[in-house]
Amino acid sequence: MKRLCTALLLLTGMFINAQTFGSTALSVKGTLDPSKPVMGQWQRQGNSTRATIQFAQTPTGINEAMALVDGMLLDNGLTFSDPDVYRSVEGKDLQGNVRNADLLNNSIQKGNSKINLAWNAKDGSVLQLFLGKNGYEVTVMNAYK
Repeated sequence: MKRLCTALLLLTGMFINAQTFGSTALSVKGTLDPSKPVMGQWQRQGNSTRATIQFAQTPTGINEAMALVDGMLLDNGLTFSDPDVYRSVEGKDLQGNVRNADLLNNSIQKGNSKINLAWNAKDGSVLQLFLGKNGYEVTVMNAYK
């Protein structure tokens, strides 16, 4: 009986502090330190309910960020073309093409473009894709339930 109670307590603790974007579980590996960026790992933003993953500021980084976002949106029945909260696509030299990683990376690094899109999940969390001159990152707001 004691083992059953202990197991139940551990499982309850896992669910109380689960990190998700809707149906997508996140594997958070540490705390975000802006002075020491860690690429490709979910990290918590201090004691907030936000988790962020950073990507290299290269066309490969854009492709990785977009693939992650696409997968998370698919898991949650959402589409890339229909963001809910932030719908900012600035780019005077993109010709409407935000999926071409080489073109997008060159434009962002020149300071001509910035992407800031966000989608709401049914559980109250928000997925944000930010591609700007100072960083390429995906953030989940309200990730900790």
